[in-house]
Amino acid sequence: MDNLGQVDSTGKTDNFETSLKKGVIEMLILRVLGSGEHYSREITQQLAKGGIIISDGTFYPLINRMRKDGLVNYKIVEDSSGVIKKYYSISPQGQQQLAQMQQLWQKFSQSINLIIND
Repeated sequence: MDNLGQVDSTGKTDNFETSLKKGVIEMLILRVLGSGEHYSREITQQLAKGGIIISDGTFYPLINRMRKDGLVNYKIVEDSSGVIKKYYSISPQGQQQLAQMQQLWQKFSQSINLIIND
């Protein structure tokens, strides 16, 4: 994505791209987890494949909030080399939330496209 910026009412530059990402990252994480269990790096790599780059400083607070909200579960697994990883999965509540988010996204994006393409 291009680095798009706009000036807000205070005269400060607001990063439009960042604002858009913040609005959909939770939905995208739930979508990635909808395909099965993943550890954090796998989740962020899947997002990066689609051009959505998020830092650890964004990811970990968000995934922890999603866990506290009951949208994701995790389990701790030690691999054969002794490395401990948290594997995240979508919960039934997260699946319901994802379905609602996707439905809202479809309606919203259709509305935006109607206005942009008019």
